[in-house]
Amino acid sequence: MLGVVEELFDSNKIAVLKVLVNSKEEWYLRELSRKSEVPVTTTFRVLEQLVSLGLVQKREIKTAKLYSMVKNERTAVLFNLLGERVDPLQIFGEKIKNVTGVRQVIVQGEVRQDGANVLVIGSGFDADAVKRIGEDIEKNTGFKVYSLGLTEDQYKQMSQMGFYPGPKKVLVG
Repeated sequence: MLGVVEELFDSNKIAVLKVLVNSKEEWYLRELSRKSEVPVTTTFRVLEQLVSLGLVQKREIKTAKLYSMVKNERTAVLFNLLGERVDPLQIFGEKIKNVTGVRQVIVQGEVRQDGANVLVIGSGFDADAVKRIGEDIEKNTGFKVYSLGLTEDQYKQMSQMGFYPGPKKVLVG
């Protein structure tokens, strides 16, 4: 679908919007021009149009101008169309590999649009570190990771008792 949008609309505008949509930062004109690979004068023209439409915010500090994407109902469609897709569970799996003592991570049940249940299996791992990873993912993506820490024996026993029916996907281990 993005290919059709790019064909219908100004490619320079799309390039500038992609950078703004996929960043939480404010951008100086030249940085944004470099990152979007759009000439400075064209970037300036595009930004002025987007500011006048209320899609981009311009903040002035003395002579410097900083630009960032406005987040509201009007810009939501742009975030959906141009936003980079991230898999919160993949991020969780990569980050939790750094937690000593975690041997396996299993997604338990169906993954919902807003969250998933995850079993963290191992021994002696820092449960607070696991919790912080989940909180960080929720803060950055809006996706909630509901985690439960178990030892390998606990997981084996509870599985034999039928506590974890349904689909399972191994993220780590």
